[in-house]
Amino acid sequence: MLWLRTNAAVVFLALCAGNVLVTLSGKDAQLLTSSFTSGNQVAAHAVMIIMLLLPAVLMIFILRKTVAKSKMPFQLLPAVATGVVGILLVVPQLTPLAQSTVAANQVWQQLLLYEEFILLVGVFGSLLVAGVSKHHKSDDHKKKHK
Repeated sequence: MLWLRTNAAVVFLALCAGNVLVTLSGKDAQLLTSSFTSGNQVAAHAVMIIMLLLPAVLMIFILRKTVAKSKMPFQLLPAVATGVVGILLVVPQLTPLAQSTVAANQVWQQLLLYEEFILLVGVFGSLLVAGVSKHHKSDDHKKKHK
């Protein structure tokens, strides 16, 4: 995300939108997928993960090269929050066997302890970065006429 110079704050918010999408329509999508795949639960879990991550992945590619190199350090906090919150959101969508494997990991246990704090920092950090880095049309006008 950072090497593509993508606005990480928008990607974080798109990940949150993907979570809303999964929460509101995920069960219906799982039922539909299961009916097409003869009850294959792995496919149903894959659909949930795709629904969760697709808005963020689309934003990564749509917004590539929209952040100036000089402003990239400001993108670090939302980028890290996007990665960590993405992991926290993907793991519950995995198959039960995969979930139990991850749950046995000590790092996962530590992440769960700080889940709310990580989300809070991610949301407010992303909103702050998005608000501060808004694009001014007058700057474009000045650059074109120099």
